[in-house]
Amino acid sequence: MTRHLRFSIVVFVAGLIVSGCVSTGKFKKMEEGKNQEIAALKQEKTTLQQQKGELESQKTTLENDIAALRNWCRASRRKLKRASSR
Repeated sequence: MTRHLRFSIVVFVAGLIVSGCVSTGKFKKMEEGKNQEIAALKQEKTTLQQQKGELESQKTTLENDIAALRNWCRASRRKLKRASSR
């Protein structure tokens, strides 16, 4: 009977060891997939930050253009008022 018990314990422990290796393999595979996903997300973040910088630069340029056009319109109105008052 003790022989049967020892054999059962050995089989049980062997089962734990084998199942542990499979779980480690699955974990490493999942970890690799997640690392690739993280790398892709970091690259996307960098790209989005560059686009944001470009858009902010364009916004500043457009705001300066708007200010210049407003100044031009004001100056044109003044000229028209002066010309029409003569």
